[in-house]
This record gives sequence, structure tokens and C-alpha cells, in this order.
Amino acid sequence: MSRPSVSVLAAGVVAVAGLAGLIRGAVPQVAASVGGAATDPIVISGAYVREPASPDVAAAYFTVYNTTGTDDTLTSVASGAGEDAVLHTDDNGSMTATAAELRVPAHSSVTLSPGKGHVMIEHLLGTLRPGQYVNLQLTFASAGPVNVSAPVIAINAPAPTVGATR
Repeated sequence: MSRPSVSVLAAGVVAVAGLAGLIRGAVPQVAASVGGAATDPIVISGAYVREPASPDVAAAYFTVYNTTGTDDTLTSVASGAGEDAVLHTDDNGSMTATAAELRVPAHSSVTLSPGKGHVMIEHLLGTLRPGQYVNLQLTFASAGPVNVSAPVIAINAPAPTVGATR
């Protein structure tokens, strides 16, 4: 009986490692990116980006929890997925871009959800497909920057279940 050559063994190791990476990539990464503990001033949960219906814009949704005893304010949003990221809020039944900031009361949360607000990622730099992730940097007046990795979900898919994704 002959022994496999070193190159065959190396190829087998590479194949197993690659398969492990594919399996790991198929597992929701929310659990892997949990960093929002109760001791963090701001915790983001339920973050996701809906697969764009238009090739130029996408909407991101999430819940912001302020765990501190002091109000904080979301002052800016950035994303590597597009040239601009703009906060859109409900202004008397009409979704509008706002230069205003988003106040998050002490020991409370604010949810951006369909019909109640979102971050519009504009001038997309590539196609967003389900299974990919979009990085967002949310900057707060007191807490500073909070990085979020939001999964892209299919147009008709239900929103992900809530779980810390800070």
C-alpha cells in the first residue's frame, strides 16, 4: 500500500480548511461579532440591510440601545458600501433625509425600521447581495464611533431576529 505524497496531503489540508471557511461563512455572523455588552455605552442590535431594489441605494435598519444614564446623539453615519450614508427619519408620514441628529434617551432605545426611519446608503460602490455584510460606522456625541457589520438580506426576507451586533 503506498502512502500519499506530501503534495496530496497538503491539498487535502487546504481543501478541508477551505470547506471549514465556507461552512463558517454560511453561519450567521451576528453571534461572532457580538461586542455590545451591558457595560458598553451604546449597543446596536438587529442590524440589517435590505437587498436593494435600485442599483444605486440601499437602506440599513437597526436598534440603538443607550445603556448609560445620559442622553446620547447619533451625529453621523458612514459606510464603505456607498459614497454617502444619510439618516432618513419619518417627518409627519414622509420619509426625509435629515441633517438633524438622532437623540437616544438615557436607558432607552431607538429603532430604525421600515416606515420609521433608516440609514440610506447612496451611490453604492457595488452590487449588494443576500449573504454579504455591510460595515457601518455610527458616531455618537458621547460614546464616539460604534462599528456595525449588518447582513444583507433578500428583498422579501423577514428582518433578522434581534441580537446584539455592535
